[in-house]
Amino acid sequence: MSASALRRITAAALATIAVAAAFAAPAMAGPIKLDRAEQVARAAVAPEVTEAAVCVRATTPSGRTLRGRAVCLLAHPAPAGQICRSLVSVRRTGAGLRAKLLKRTCLPVRPIEP
Repeated sequence: MSASALRRITAAALATIAVAAAFAAPAMAGPIKLDRAEQVARAAVAPEVTEAAVCVRATTPSGRTLRGRAVCLLAHPAPAGQICRSLVSVRRTGAGLRAKLLKRTCLPVRPIEP
């Protein structure tokens, strides 16, 4: 096989890969479904029991929504006089959704006195 034929085959293969990537990118760039983001966030703190969860789409400081990201706040059981919460970031990757535990904290709660 000549060098020019090998170059043409390599160029055709690279062009095919580029076209496939161009068609696959919009499919991966779709918005995250918040119920699926909640499932992934709960799995990220798996051994910990989760009582409730709230997920919202992530935004930039200018207010633009990031379609491939969500932030979830999870409530956990806590001893009397405390609340425990976890903040989890969920983002779309090529292989699906990936969660990252940003913060887990337990805080004391004082009763409000009239």
